[in-house]
Amino acid sequence: MPRKRQLDPDFWKDGEISHLKDKIKLFYLGTWNFADDHGVIPNKPQELRVQIFPYNPQVKIEKYIEELINCGKENDKNGWGKLVSYEVDKKKYLWIKNFLKHQKIDYPTYKYPISESIQQEIASIQRDLATNRESRVEKNRVELPEYKKFNPTAYKKNDKL
Repeated sequence: MPRKRQLDPDFWKDGEISHLKDKIKLFYLGTWNFADDHGVIPNKPQELRVQIFPYNPQVKIEKYIEELINCGKENDKNGWGKLVSYEVDKKKYLWIKNFLKHQKIDYPTYKYPISESIQQEIASIQRDLATNRESRVEKNRVELPEYKKFNPTAYKKNDKL
């Protein structure tokens, strides 16, 4: 089932995808709508074409997928591009590598299996995100002066706050 997703404004400044053709960028954004909450979609080019470009049958999705699999590989510690191709039980899938970095999911649903290497990378991303959140919260914490702190025992039952 397609989901509404948020687009990070930094997407447009990403140097790795800035050189891609506009239709490939649009395809990449479209994959986010049809991915499960791990960022996984089946690697079925014709199905993806119908979902993302329903009125454009001449689009060559296989080329777009290949471009995104290779995009940014040289800068990644695992040698992965924007999309990562993998197989589980003889079924092919694509994982959107930066999906979890840019999507906050309150009630996740996982529709597709993930490989062991991707599972490890997801755990690493989640640890990094938790550490970043904690440091951001700590950095933004403001200590209130004593007179501004709320003390519930200071009020009697009939006193108004």
